[in-house]
Formats: sequence, C-alpha cells, structure tokens
Amino acid sequence: PLVAGQVGTTRYFNGAAVCENWVPMVSGGARVRGGLKFAGYTKLPRTRTFLVPFVFSQLVSYMLEFGDLYIRIWGYDTNGEPVPVLNAGVPVEIVTTYIESELGQLDAKQSADVLFIDHPAHAPAMLSRLSETNWVLSTIGFVPPPLFEPKTPLAAALSASAATGLGITFTASSGVFLVADVGRNIGNIDGGEAVIIGYISPTQVTGDITAGTFLTGGPNYASGDWWLRGSPNAVMQVPVGPPVGGVVTLTLFADATGTTGTQGFRTGDVDKYVVVLDGVLKIYQFHTAQVVSARVITAMTKFPLPQQVAVIDQSTLNVTLKTPAPIPSFVPGGLWTLEVPTWTAARGFPSVLTLGQQRVFHGGSTSEPDTIRATPTGDYFGFNPGSEDDRALSFTVASEEVNILQWMIFWNGLAVGTLGGGFLVSGAAGGISPLTPKSVLVRPAANVGSERATA
Repeated sequence: PLVAGQVGTTRYFNGAAVCENWVPMVSGGARVRGGLKFAGYTKLPRTRTFLVPFVFSQLVSYMLEFGDLYIRIWGYDTNGEPVPVLNAGVPVEIVTTYIESELGQLDAKQSADVLFIDHPAHAPAMLSRLSETNWVLSTIGFVPPPLFEPKTPLAAALSASAATGLGITFTASSGVFLVADVGRNIGNIDGGEAVIIGYISPTQVTGDITAGTFLTGGPNYASGDWWLRGSPNAVMQVPVGPPVGGVVTLTLFADATGTTGTQGFRTGDVDKYVVVLDGVLKIYQFHTAQVVSARVITAMTKFPLPQQVAVIDQSTLNVTLKTPAPIPSFVPGGLWTLEVPTWTAARGFPSVLTLGQQRVFHGGSTSEPDTIRATPTGDYFGFNPGSEDDRALSFTVASEEVNILQWMIFWNGLAVGTLGGGFLVSGAAGGISPLTPKSVLVRPAANVGSERATA
C-alpha cells in the first residue's frame, strides 16, 4: 500500500532527486554537460563569478566576467583563444555595485552594443560598449518611468460611525479631506474598504463600506494605518501648446464648463506624474488645492479637434475644409490619474528581462512579482502609456496563485517561466501576433514550475 509522500509508479525508482553536471537524455540515460575551457584566473579566484556572453558582430565577441563589485572583459586572440582585454597592459575593468552574493540574481540580455541588466535590488542598468577598451555601466533613467496609482496616506487619525453599512460618517482628527475625494476609496490596515459618496467638511466625509470592516468609537486608525485610493475625482483643464519639456498650469473644476473650481491637489502631489490625454506630465509646483504647475514629459496626443470648417475662396469659388487647432480639454475625473514610479528601492526592481518585437520586457519586482512591463515599440528607455499599438505594455501573468517570474524569452511569442508553471504571451490572435496595450493574451503552457539558474 502507498503511504503519504510516495509516488505510485515505477518511474519514481528510475528518477533522480538531484542531477548535477549531467544532462538527462529524452531517449534515456544522461551525458556529461558541456564544460568551459580554462583561459585564466578570475580577478578574485576564491569568489563566485557570473559569465555573460557579449556578441558584438560575427567577428567580434566577448565574455563578461561579473564578480564581486566588478566586471572584466575577455576577448579572443587571432587563434580564437580567450584572453583578457587589456588597456596599457591592465585588464579592462568596470566598477559595479553588485556584490558576490547578488550575482546569481542577475539577468542580462544584449541588444547590439548594449547589455541590459536587471536585478531585484538594483535599478535597471545597461553596459555600453564604446570601444574595445571603453565600456560604460550606467543606470537607465526611464522617461517616463513605469507608473502606478499609489495609496495616499493622510496626516490625521480616522474614526468611523459604524463598522459596516452605507452612508457611514468618517471623521478625521484634522482637516485633510478635499471635495474631489468624493469617488475615491478609503482603505485601512484591517482590510476595510469604503467608497466616499459625500463631502461634509475638511474633517468629515460619508461613505459606503464595500469590503471588510472599520473600527468605531475612535479615533481608531492612526495616520499611516488608513489611506485614500485612486486619483482626485474632478474635471481637469489641460492647456494646449507646450511641447515636451514645456510647462502647463493644471486647474481643477467641478464640471466641464470651467466656471466652478474645486479642490483636489495636495502638497504631497509634487513630483507625482499626471497621465492624461495619452501623455505624461510631472508636477513640480503646488499653488493651491485647485492649481498646480507641471512639466510635459511626453506629448499629449488626444486633444479633441473642433469640427472642420468649410472655407470658400470668393474669387474661384473653391471650397476647402480646414481643421482648427486643438482646443484646451476639460478632462473628467477617471480619465486622468496621479501616479508615481513603480520601481524604487522600497518597492523593488525587476529581476528578469528579455527583448522582442522591438520592446524590452521587464518583470518580477518584489512589489509586482507576476507583472510584466514592456517599453514602447522602438523606445527602450521609456514607458509612455496610452492606447496606441506602439505604447508601453503592462500585464499580469494571472492564475490561481502568485506566479513569481523566473525567466522570459521570445519563442513563438513571449515564453514566461514562473514558480507555478509556464506561460505563452502573445497578441489576441495567438502565435507570434504582436502585443499591444489592447491585445495581450496569456495562455498556460505547462503546469510544471521552474527556478532560475544561479551563478
């Protein structure tokens, strides 16, 4: 009879719990894995290293020696023998911030003369080959960075008039609420959620509790134990004109007529990004709760065009149609968002990457372990959001469990390995159809998980 933990098949007795330095063959048996030729000692022979090939062209290739806080470059002599690349007789070396214990978590992929590098504890970086002896390692400054809507903690304690129910009164110990908070959610550390349905005063709002519960008889929740979710629910007036790098004044109104102002901005919104009209702005100055100044990071392309006008030439009677310039937009709440960078030292950085369809795919950060983000088509150094096919992508490998990403590679679409299983990602048409913001299909491909190779 079987006991707990046993496998009821004779295959179990033909298997191996650990198989090191051998490769199992499909036809049976195993062979010794391929080895490396001894070319010389590493800089620190008693420490672990991580080798990454770098193929610049058919005739020029390198092997990169990642070690404790350094990278050394190996090339090949005229006989094809591996040799260290020297500059004035000294091995070419690049200083890094990757310590020995972190090397096994590096993921590196090459594009032309640039090697992209991801590590969960370090901002994404790139190693650029400028010449045989001149290599530069730099942090990638994404413009704009990948963004998300954060929680907004408020500097006050909070109490609720009831634990559950509709029309509950929420009272803050100081005046922190704004009119444009109506429509946003209140969350707490106990898992409670409520949608704000009415504004009473800077210290009180009413809301419907939609999940969990709230403590009563307070103040019950100290500052930091509760927060707002979502972006201000107000109409934003967005001026037309400034190009990328230019400055705009953003003003909030209660309606699209632009006659009644409303309050929705806070001093803490400085340095946040406004995603609006398929463009990205960055707030740099707070004026009032109604008005802020922002700089254009990527162009807004969704300004509505006025109706075409027929123009008649009186001398020839020819009729032409002219489209006036875009007009300033009044963008309703829900169609613009306040966002912050998702990859930070506190939230973690992506741990796996690959390239395909003229995009760089990053994923597997601590805060988004099963989320993949991809750069716009042809732009490896930004995450411009929007609905057009060539804009940045963001999607989650969804399943019944959190699938922490272990590796990615393009093969018949985007192949993704996670701890829980394997997946193929493509456009909605399947196969190698292109991925777009509106067309992402994630399909299970294997129910066996995998772990990433380590140095």
